[in-house]
Parts: sequence; structure tokens; C-alpha cells
Amino acid sequence: MDSSDNASSCVRENTNPQEEDGRKQQHPKVKSFCSVRYGVAIMIHFCNLIITAQFASLSIAIVAMVNHTDQSNQSNVSTKRHPGAAADIGVPVYDWNPEIQGLLLSAILYGSVITTIPGGYFSGVLGGKKIAGLSLLLCSVLSLLTPLAADSGLPYLFLVRIVQGLSQGMNFSALAAFWPKWAPPLERTQLSTIGLSGTTMGNFIVVIAGGFLCESPGWPSIFYIFGGIGCIFSIIWFSLVYDDPREHPFVSDSEREYIISSLAEQASSPNWSLPFKAMMKTLAIWAIIIPNICRFWLTSNLTTSLPTLLDNMFDLNFEKNGFLSALPLITSWISMTVGSKIADFLLSKKILRLITVRKLFTFLGMFFPSLFTVAIPYVGSTTAITFMILASSASTLCFSGFIVNPLDFAPRYASFIISLGTTAMSISGIVSPFITGYFINQEVKVNPWEKSSVMDSLDNASSYVRENTNPQEEDGRKQQHPKVKSFCSVRYGVAIMIHFCNLIITAQFASLSIAIVAMVNHTDQSNQSNVSTKRHPGAAADIGVPVYDWNPEIQGLLLSAMLYGSFIATIPSGYFSGVLGGKKIAGLSLLLSSVLSLLTPLAANLGLPYLFLVRIVQGLSQGMNFSALAAFWPKWAPPLERTQLSTIGLSGTTMGNFIVVIGGGFLCKSPGWPSIFYIFGGIGCIFSIIWFSLVYDDPREHPFVSDSEREYIISSLAEQASSPNWSLPFKAMIKTLAIWAIIIPSICRFWLTSNLTTSLPTLLDNMFDLNFEENGFLSALPLIISWISMTLGSKIADFLLSKKILRLITVRKLFTFLGMFFPSLFTVLIPYVGSTTTVTFIILASSASTLCFSGFIVNPLDFAPRYASFIMSLGTAAMLISGLVSTFVTGYFINQDNTTGWKNVFFLSSAINVLGMIFYLVFGQTDIQDWAKEQRLTRF
Repeated sequence: MDSSDNASSCVRENTNPQEEDGRKQQHPKVKSFCSVRYGVAIMIHFCNLIITAQFASLSIAIVAMVNHTDQSNQSNVSTKRHPGAAADIGVPVYDWNPEIQGLLLSAILYGSVITTIPGGYFSGVLGGKKIAGLSLLLCSVLSLLTPLAADSGLPYLFLVRIVQGLSQGMNFSALAAFWPKWAPPLERTQLSTIGLSGTTMGNFIVVIAGGFLCESPGWPSIFYIFGGIGCIFSIIWFSLVYDDPREHPFVSDSEREYIISSLAEQASSPNWSLPFKAMMKTLAIWAIIIPNICRFWLTSNLTTSLPTLLDNMFDLNFEKNGFLSALPLITSWISMTVGSKIADFLLSKKILRLITVRKLFTFLGMFFPSLFTVAIPYVGSTTAITFMILASSASTLCFSGFIVNPLDFAPRYASFIISLGTTAMSISGIVSPFITGYFINQEVKVNPWEKSSVMDSLDNASSYVRENTNPQEEDGRKQQHPKVKSFCSVRYGVAIMIHFCNLIITAQFASLSIAIVAMVNHTDQSNQSNVSTKRHPGAAADIGVPVYDWNPEIQGLLLSAMLYGSFIATIPSGYFSGVLGGKKIAGLSLLLSSVLSLLTPLAANLGLPYLFLVRIVQGLSQGMNFSALAAFWPKWAPPLERTQLSTIGLSGTTMGNFIVVIGGGFLCKSPGWPSIFYIFGGIGCIFSIIWFSLVYDDPREHPFVSDSEREYIISSLAEQASSPNWSLPFKAMIKTLAIWAIIIPSICRFWLTSNLTTSLPTLLDNMFDLNFEENGFLSALPLIISWISMTLGSKIADFLLSKKILRLITVRKLFTFLGMFFPSLFTVLIPYVGSTTTVTFIILASSASTLCFSGFIVNPLDFAPRYASFIMSLGTAAMLISGLVSTFVTGYFINQDNTTGWKNVFFLSSAINVLGMIFYLVFGQTDIQDWAKEQRLTRF
């Protein structure tokens, strides 16, 4: 966090971070890493983690506690065991019917509702330390007593659960009382979210480990473990946590001064009285309470229904159920953490106002979960689970929105206001199960999710039998294909291996573009000798690595040398991959590229000719790789999964760029720029060994493919990849407009995207004057968003096909239109908007462009799957030519006039992109071409 930005914080409750520019010099520069305020946030994180784990323990343990073989007997203890849970391990099992189980699970909520608001009030008066610590200790002791209470009888267990709820209700409100005194305004989202994310992590740990603990040593261990940890942590809590930074013995003077001066008067008053009437008349408070009710209504239903769906659809045992149920929790934790970082970044850089950030994250955290949830009843089982995970994860963005908002408009009373929202949330969680149960009980005899699962499996089975058929034309063949899973299947494993191969190759490709900033001596570029003793400040300085005197022309040639090599090898490798298969060519090219990456620092030291040679040969090897990887899908990808499978593989290119951009700056600083080449080169060498061991060209040859999956793949593809002879009908190809509808859009799309990729770092430097690490962070944003867009786009495309909502040609043209029109629109507007909007438009354009991976880029697999690798190599070669030419054209415009030049660049790029889109919309095809059918071959 930039200290000068941190200094521009609120002085009174009604000020925003953006409104105090004149106060920046009053606040000293202080670190955030290893600071005491972040230590307090981590302590609160673990407190929330333990409390939540104790809260959720019974919901996991009850599966093993209850005797499911006999629920008619209402006595407490049964000698019968629940198979797979408490059986044969000497722990009691109980005959509790579903009503009693429901009451036990909800008892803790009733207790929480009673004490949440009083806890919020007294935390404001007495401070959060005592109330949070005592509630944690009491809750932990009661957790230890839970197995004894269960043996003693239901009344004792109900009593323990209710009192435990009373203690936990106080805890959440008490923890919120720390931030008015500990969190500087420009860090409050991150600090509070670090603390709150403990609730998600607590649920994750219980869900992922609870099943194992129930199996051995038995369900009581869950309560003993988390109860014991809570008792120990409460002692640490009272020793290390303080209500006020003024009292904390380990806070440095600079940090104490920074926190106090940034918060000024908002937390300095010794008197704490509650203006309750004024609060109830304030719409801002109701804007906290009502969204809490609404959000928790949805999320509680998702949390409740997910395990049931897993059991109904997949018949998973408890441990696997626990693993899949934990997926939305860990993704939610990541979403929550990343969201808070982005929110505070937007504030600290004054990209958005405080109110805009809160409303933006509230919109994202409520609109998309609603969208995913409403679609669940209309999709198949796998997609339903995916949507539920996405909905749960997106919902946590609200922690950077309305949930933390009381700290903005009323920090002194934040704990009380948050307690109102929590109480409303608890009431929502109590009421929603009754409403849900009412709707579900209306149709007991029909399980809609089971029906959805059957429909999904039938739709997955309706795949191609011959090359000249489309998914929509084979309704009568559904029963020929066996039902096979996609999760953990070998074909998806192959896609993931291709993903990592692309990731490593792309990381090696992009390494020099990041390292060259640290390799070049910017203080003296008149000297053309290779090695300079001068250092580039902030990059290679003082870390004992060489720096070179390369002028901009030499740098440009070095960066483009790999492109020339790639261009030469791309088309031949596309041909030979069709003949020989992709495994050998992709594996050898990866190994060669990795060895050359390891040799790059040595070549740079030896001189420019050696470095140019290494870069060109590395380009040759990488040019072979992309075409070779495309050769897998004609034999591995069932038609209704080919978009997803191919995009999983291709998305590795985006992820590789992301990893290099986000981590390259740090590696250049320490241990130095050579480490980039050594790390990715070494990883590539190791991965190439794994590649040759696990990857096969054909599912018939793979030793780990199950018989059902092998039969499913082969029967769905039928004859399209069965011919042992592979000859190239080149003349017929050149006359086919469908192929030109791949080549021309490839040229046009890459013309625009290469200019966006080139211009983004320059624009960031000109507009924000960011240092290298921060530039890397912002430059990486469009890459990770593009990766998400690419992945979701492929999922939606295959969903539209499997459900027969749209025809194949319509899907391809729709995604091509979306992936080319909107980037053109955003790009042509860039010269006419401000700096912040410019960056936003560039990110949106780059992200939307990846939708083409579900459009024309994957299209050769539709109309000529046997020759897809060669056709894709033609598109790739055309794309590389476009990248080389566009660089010179862009340079020409920029050198004429900087301002007008950029306008011309963006306008020309948009126009070219639109022309490519129009060409594909007019001439794109998905029907199998005559020359691509085995019956009619045109010899080369």
C-alpha cells in the first residue's frame, strides 16, 4: 500500500479518502507487511476461523452421530452404527429423526440472534478484546462438552448448543469493534476482510477434514480438536491483542502515529453513547440490514443444497462429498481476499470514489450469484455445481461492498450497525429453510435434480458419430454412447497437461519482454558495447548481475527474433503433427525451448549474435509447439466438449503471460533477471519428462483410460479420426472460403490485441507513473480477467450446444461477434476518454477478445477435424505476420505525433478487427467439408 495514498485518509466520520489530499504529509511512511495492525487482522482471522469451525462441527459430525438405519425409535442412544461413519470405532450413535436434527442444527442460530445486537453495543462501550476473548473461551469449553451433553440426553445437548450460540453471537460483533481504532481508511477493506475471511476458512477446514475425523478416531474428535484449539488460542488472544494501538506494546512509534493521524477524531472520543433513534431513521443503515437479509437467504440455500445435490447426482461417499463441498469455500476465500485487495487499490490510486467502489462490489457480489442461481434448475448436474461454486464465490465480493460499509459512514458505531446486519442475516437463515422445505415438499415424488442429471448425461451422450454430422442432428444415437464422467476423466487430464505445456512455453516466450527492463542500462544508451558496469536503478542494481547497453532498436530486434522463428516452424509442424501425432513434436519442442531458456543468460553474456541465435531457435521450437498441441483434439475431444477441452488447453497461454507479468518484476529485483530464465527453463525440462510419461496421441493407446470413457470418445467421434492414412488436400483447402474465414480473422484480431498488449504498459507508465511492480500488477489484470472470460465462454458455448439452444454455426458466429465487435468498440473510444476509463477499456477489450476462442479459433475442429492442426497452423502463421507488421505500422504513427498517432493506431486496429469479424460472419462454416471426409481425398 502506497504510504502517500494511505495518508489521504478520513479525518472525520463523514470524509472520504479522496477528499483529504492536503493532509498527506502529516502521516509518516509505514510498512504494512509484518505490521502490528495486520497482525491484529490475522489474530481476528484465526478467531473467526475457530468460532466458525465450532459452529459448523455439528453439521458435519451429525452424519456420523445419527443411526440412519432406524429413525422410528426416538430414544437417545442406539447401539446400531451408521455404516462408513461411526461404525466399529466405539463411539455412540443416536436415533434422532430429521426434525430433531434440524432443531439441533438451528439451536445455535437462535442463541446467536439473541446476543448479536447486545454484543455489538457492549463492544462499542467496553472494547472488542474482552468480549471476543471471553466468548471464544466459553464457546470452546462448550465445544469440549458437546460429546458429553449428547450422551447425557437431548435437553443437555440443546442447552449446550443454545449457550454456545449466545457466546458466538457476541463474538462476531465484538471483532468488528477493532477496526474503528485499528484500520486506516485506505486499508480498512483489506484489514476487515482478512479478519472476516476466517469464517470461510473455518468452514473449509471443517468440511474438508470433518469426514476423515468422523471415520477415525470418531465424531467426538471434531469437538475436542476445535474446542481444545479454541481454549489455547483464547490465552494467546488475551496476551497479544489490544483494543487500541495506543495501548499495544509492540506497535512502533511510526505505525502508531500513522494509524492515529489517519483516523484523527473518528475514534478518539472517550464517551460512547448510542444515537439509536437517529440510526433507525437513517436509510444508510437499512441499506446494510436489508441486503444482509437478501444475500444470506440465497447463500444459505446454496450452502444447504450443495451436499444434497452431490449425494443425489453422484452418490459420492462422505469424504468425496466433503471435498467437493469444500470447493466453493476455498474459491470464496480467494475471491474475498483478492476482492479486498482490488477495492483498496482502486481507492488508493483514486481510480474510483469510495461510494463507487462499495456499490460496484455490492453489485458484483449480488447480481452474478442471482444470475447463476436462477439458471441452476435449467442446466445439467455438472453445470449446476459449477454455477453454485461461482455463485458462492462471487457472493463474497460483498465483503468489499455493503458489509464493510458501516466503517465508512459511522466508524464509531460500526460494531453495533454490523451486529444489526448480522442479526437480520441470522433471522434470514432461520426463515429460509422453512420456505425452502415448503417448496421442496410440494413435489416429493419427483426429484428435479435427478431429472436434470439424467438430462445432462443424455445430452452429453448426443455427440458426433461421423464427421459430417452436427450435435443437433443425431438425436436417435444417444443410447449408443455410454454414460461417462467428465470430472477427473483422462480426456480432461490431457487438456490440463496441454494447459500447462502452453503455460510454460508462453512464460518462456514472454520472459525476455519482462527481464529486458532490468537487463538494459537506461542511463547510457549511446554505447553499443554489450556489457556495461552501470546498473538500472530498481532492477538489477546492486545484486551482481550484468546490465547491457542495448539501444531501443536492438531491444526491438531481440524481442521480435522469436516471432520470426515461430513463423518459420508453425506451418510445417502443423503438417507433421497431423502425420506423426502431437505428443512427440510438442514434447520435443517444449524440451528444446526449455534448454534454450536456461542458456539465455549465458548467451547474453557471450554477445548479441549468440543471444539472437538462441532466440531464433527458441522461436522455431515454440512455433512447432502450438500447432502440435492442436493435433490432440480430433482424437480426444467429443464434439459437445471440444470447445471446453480445447479452451482449457489454450487458456494456458493467457495464464503463462499472467504469471510472468505478475511475478517477473519481483524476480528481476531479487535474485535478479537471470532467475526468470532459469526458473521457467527448469520447470519446462521437468515437465517435458512428465509429458512423455502421461500424454498419448490416441485414447486407444492410453493405459489409464477406462473402457467406458474410451468407448464414449471413440463412438462419439466415429470415423473422423480413424483413418491410418493422412494426406493433405492442399489445393482443395486453398479454394475453401471456410479456411480463409479462419486466416483473415486471425490476422485482424491479432492486429488489435497485439497493439493493446504493447500499449497497456506504456499507457500505465504515462498516466500513473507506476513503478515496475505496480505496473506488473495492473498489466496482469487483463490477463487474469481474459483467462476467466475464456474459460466461462467455452463453458457457455458447449452448454448452448448440449442443450440445443443454438445451432453450432450460430454459436461460433455469436462468440466471434462478441469477441471482435466489443473489443473494437472499446478500442476506438480509448482516445476520447480519461486515463482511468482508458485502462478499463483496454482491460475489457482484451478480455472480450478471448471469446473468439469459442468462436472462429476452434472452428477448424468443426468443419475439418482431421486437418485441424494444419489449418490452425495457417491461422497462427497469419497471426504472427500480423503481429510483426502491426508493430511497424504502430511505430510509424506514433513517431509522427504522439497524441494523433495513438488515435490513428486505435482507429485502424478497430477497423481491421471489424473487417475480420464481418468476413467470418459471412463465410464461416461448420459443416464438414467434402475434402475433409475420408471418402473423398484430394491428393497434395
